[in-house]
Amino acid sequence: MSSTHTPQRIVSLQPSATVILKELGALDRLVACTRYCADVCPEVSVARMIVDDSWSAKSVEILSAKPDLVIAAVPYQERSVSQILKAGIRFLGLAPRTLADIYVDIVTIASVIGLTDRGEEIVQSMQRQIERIRGQAQALPRRRVFCEEWGTLGCGTR
Repeated sequence: MSSTHTPQRIVSLQPSATVILKELGALDRLVACTRYCADVCPEVSVARMIVDDSWSAKSVEILSAKPDLVIAAVPYQERSVSQILKAGIRFLGLAPRTLADIYVDIVTIASVIGLTDRGEEIVQSMQRQIERIRGQAQALPRRRVFCEEWGTLGCGTR
């Protein structure tokens, strides 16, 4: 697919999408991202516009970056998504819940920006690494771990 048909100006409202773009070698297409993206991928804070995240996104702010693709993941503001779509900008909304979903997200982003083969390579590399670690851990005793998930209601918001 020629570059005239693939997104060249991407706004990422999700750190995981920014990391995927980095792994794809496509950070040069990223025109804006969130401060959380800059936390996990510090090189994006140079020469890129910093915008609010998926939940507090402001369509005016996003549109000022003149993107041809906006990538976000749940939760995102319906109002912002609506304004982005009304402006005629492509919107890719992700909602991963499993590792398989993450693989699909990687390949989807890669395909949308014309780098399908690179996306498949990244997924295959991840799968090989996970299998290698799984093999190393197989003989180890299983540990019981307690994890508590806190909802967002009432946590630090007033």
